[in-house]
Amino acid sequence: MRSYYGSKLKFRKWWKYVFFFCLDVSAVNAYILYLKTPGRPRNPLDHLHFQLSIITGMINGYKGRKRLGRPCTLPPGDKLYKHVPSKIATTRGKRDCILCKQERRVTASGQAKQTSFQCVKCCVALCKDRGCFGRFHQN
Repeated sequence: MRSYYGSKLKFRKWWKYVFFFCLDVSAVNAYILYLKTPGRPRNPLDHLHFQLSIITGMINGYKGRKRLGRPCTLPPGDKLYKHVPSKIATTRGKRDCILCKQERRVTASGQAKQTSFQCVKCCVALCKDRGCFGRFHQN
C-alpha cells in the first residue's frame, strides 16, 4: 500500500530516506486503523483522499517563513533612527538586495543582484539606485 501514494523522492543523505519511509509507513498504518475503527462513516475515504486529508492537516494554513533581513540591534532610543540607507559594514561589503531577490532579478551572469547599502533601522539590504529602498519602505 505504501507504493501507491508514497513519497518517491531520492536523497543522497540516508537519514532523509529513512525519515520519509517512516512517514509513508505511518500514513499507511493510520489508513488501516481508520478502516478498522468501529463507528466510522458508511462511506469511508479511499486511500488517496485519506492521504490528501493528512497532507492538508499537516500544512494547516502554513504560509512560509518571512525572513526579510538579518536581525539588527539598535541602541536604546531607536526612535531617533529613521529609515536611511547607509553603507554595509561587513567584510565583503555587499549583500543580496531583498526586493531584487523576491522579484527574481539577476545580473547578466545569472547571479543575484547585490548592493552595498542597507537600511539603518531595518538592517535590510536594499538597492539605492534601482529604487528598491523607496519601494520597500513605501509599503
